[in-house]
Amino acid sequence: MLKSVTEWLFFLLLMGVVVVNTPAQGGRSLVEERSTFAFLSESGVLSWKAGAKSIQTGVVTSGGICGLADDYPNGRDVLIAGKGSTAGRLEHWKKGAGGDYSLVSFYRFAPWNLRGVCYDDAIDRIYVLDATTKAIWVNTWDGVSALPSSNWVPWVTSATLPILSDADVQTIQLGSTITDSPSSASAITLMRYMEFIAPGLYSRHQLVEVNGTVISKSYTTYGPLADANVRVDSTSATEGGSSVVVEADAGSVVQLIDMSSGQSLGQATVPQNASAVAVKLSALLTIGSYYCPKIVGQDFNGYMAFRCMRRYGSPQSFSDGTRIERIPHPHDNRVGNSEFYLSCPLHSDHPPVAPVTIVGNAAFDIRNPATQADPVSEVNGTHFLRNPLFLPINGRLYPSGKAILTTELPIPNDPALAGQVMLFQFWLLDGVKIRVSEVVGLVIDAAAGQAQATRSSARAPVPVAKGAAQNWRSILRKSGGAIKSQALVGVVRHTK
Repeated sequence: MLKSVTEWLFFLLLMGVVVVNTPAQGGRSLVEERSTFAFLSESGVLSWKAGAKSIQTGVVTSGGICGLADDYPNGRDVLIAGKGSTAGRLEHWKKGAGGDYSLVSFYRFAPWNLRGVCYDDAIDRIYVLDATTKAIWVNTWDGVSALPSSNWVPWVTSATLPILSDADVQTIQLGSTITDSPSSASAITLMRYMEFIAPGLYSRHQLVEVNGTVISKSYTTYGPLADANVRVDSTSATEGGSSVVVEADAGSVVQLIDMSSGQSLGQATVPQNASAVAVKLSALLTIGSYYCPKIVGQDFNGYMAFRCMRRYGSPQSFSDGTRIERIPHPHDNRVGNSEFYLSCPLHSDHPPVAPVTIVGNAAFDIRNPATQADPVSEVNGTHFLRNPLFLPINGRLYPSGKAILTTELPIPNDPALAGQVMLFQFWLLDGVKIRVSEVVGLVIDAAAGQAQATRSSARAPVPVAKGAAQNWRSILRKSGGAIKSQALVGVVRHTK
């Protein structure tokens, strides 16, 4: 069984060589039904045999994992990409006859930050996505010899594909899911991490190379499986909720699974001439926990897992109709993550002919750990954070009608923050008016190796540590000293 219930994991469905991204808490249920998963934790720990075996890779911050085809000489080997201690790192791990993994070769890309990897054995090509150069790089490789250390060339860059400007929040996957793509073409799917789990991978670009030219086609799906037959709109679920809406074919009997226990919290039948049903739950949804819908009689599908947040209110729209969308769960909200980002998606049914810049602020605060009260007020039906701290946020609305605004909020390396609930909201400028998103709350996860704090237990008031970064120190002060801080450092950049 996996030991951590708070750490994000990649898992690889080796039987079909399909890359999936899902939370660790689903490991037990998934492994019970599919025994050939290999897991890569966010901190670079590779585990297999249902978590019984594990080893630290050379990757410190994981970017992606890819499997080689079963019929390949090194069947079920894996490629791991990410960031090492000082540089981007690509590793090839071989699966031996006994089912255990060993490192075959690796290559360091200084000073890159790899966010994805995939391998096309049909044409002996390996691709990596790099957030530093904002490009997808390609090389030839036979799947057996040492990973190439030279002759990497850019396959496509942000100069020709502007969406790669946000390469740090994207990943790549081999294969074409657009039906009119040439069958003989080399195809890569570029996906934006919205929740860092499959349901959030909704903004996608199909990259197809035809006669040496890379052609891009954008489209939108719920997740990696466009034909998935069951899903939950995770943005409609909130802490304390007693029901969720599950989408499936009419007549399907659906359940919601608590992925910490593998138990069903309730089930319902989708009515005839309908495509969804509200499933009443035997237990209230818990912030930070993972849940997944399932059709009775079918295999468990971890693609559709989601993590519960706290949600207040509804997002507003701009005067031109541009909508602020529901906020997905951010990626890697752990103590010590110096590259934590907040993201705000927007959509327009009448997009501009040229990219338009949108600016505003990300407001954030923290739940009172002693009273468990959130600093949220409702004014004329709109919810606001009270007296929050602010970070600037900006992004561009593209002719595709999509925009994702991001801002960096490095989380200090302080164990006192583990288990606390961070709340945030986006305040965006619409001419002379301000439009706001919903208010959302998420749990700050413990760093690898740290114990997660119990959110329901209050801590005795203590003095705020000296030398803390101003914005985090302010949050600690507002908490009444209930969070003891001993190691906060001034890592938050961009704070004005």
